[in-house]
Amino acid sequence: SGEKTALPLCIQPDVPIPCERVLEMSVKAPGGIFSFLAALSFTFSSLFSDILIIRVSLLFAYIFLLITGALGNPLWPGVEGDGAISLETIVFSAINVVTHATAIARLLYDERAIRFDGEDEERLWRFLYRRGGFERLEARHVIGRGKFRRVSEGGVLLSEAESSETLVLLIEGKALFCRRQIRVNRGNEDAQDVKGVLLSGSIFDMRLTSIFGVYTGFEGVQTDSVKTFSATAMSDCLVFELPFEKLDELASRCGPAVSSCFRNLLLCDVALQLEYRMDGHAVCSTGVPEDEAYGEGAPSRDFSEPLEDNTVPSLRSRIASFFRLFGDSFSWLVPSGTRHVGLRGLPRTGLAASRRLRAKQQAKERAHLLAAERARLEGGSFLNRLSSRWKSSPRVIETG
Repeated sequence: SGEKTALPLCIQPDVPIPCERVLEMSVKAPGGIFSFLAALSFTFSSLFSDILIIRVSLLFAYIFLLITGALGNPLWPGVEGDGAISLETIVFSAINVVTHATAIARLLYDERAIRFDGEDEERLWRFLYRRGGFERLEARHVIGRGKFRRVSEGGVLLSEAESSETLVLLIEGKALFCRRQIRVNRGNEDAQDVKGVLLSGSIFDMRLTSIFGVYTGFEGVQTDSVKTFSATAMSDCLVFELPFEKLDELASRCGPAVSSCFRNLLLCDVALQLEYRMDGHAVCSTGVPEDEAYGEGAPSRDFSEPLEDNTVPSLRSRIASFFRLFGDSFSWLVPSGTRHVGLRGLPRTGLAASRRLRAKQQAKERAHLLAAERARLEGGSFLNRLSSRWKSSPRVIETG
């Protein structure tokens, strides 16, 4: 009829209106034995600081989780679930089992007994071990990236061109070095030569070692001069050579122990050289004077003498140290400053990183400068090439 009719709202007084939701909680039965073992393994990994113990604990934790997911997450005390497997638990646990097992295999492989090929490699390791603390694994990284070379008397150990590309360790023999400093003075080349003797254990050209983040103070490029370095054999010599790119690999791609050992080696070498120049007495890394024939080219005691019994860990001491590892690494508190050193032992930012980049830059600049000097006979003076090269090269290195 077109009329609107209002429908009354009927409320039944005996029906309660829900005004809040009542939460009910109950405690389920604990997980099965494998779930308990997984939780225990996770807890175990948080109580130790050694990377091998942590990895092994996590491996067992994910193995137990994998079994739990495959059984359908059974509850205590049973070992069978409701017949439905937990797919996501199985997939992610399997991925973690593979990654942790691979890492453990790498860590255990590093603990293998390493043998060197021949007496030359063996005595080079003795030198690195005594002066830098290189274990056999770290020494293996160094030896595998370099090469031995024998040079007859009068031969060239290191040329000026190679001094920007190769680091040399004199193992046996006697050499004459020449450091040539070319000063730019009003358009003339004013070359000054400084000569000296190199004996067994000498490392040259040391300016390349700034790649490890330590400023050695042997700059090769300055605003008013450029330094070159060369060495000639005064007797039959045996040297070990490391190309600069391999040296960079040791600093940036190997474990942090390699960079740390190289810095120890540099400190020991500079200290022994300073002691020799101040007192005139050559000593080895143990403080024992070198043989009288050392000044005539005999190898240093750090190369020739076998290791003392108290410096070589025995099998019994290795087994004892393995069990002491659990007690020494039992700490759930992370030591202060743990993250201040990069994975490779070298800072990625700051002053040390800037020194590394500067060392790489100066090595390239020296190579260009020496190439310009060799080409000066073809046309143009070395001064013009030097000035143009220096003005075009960047002077400031910034790191993020």
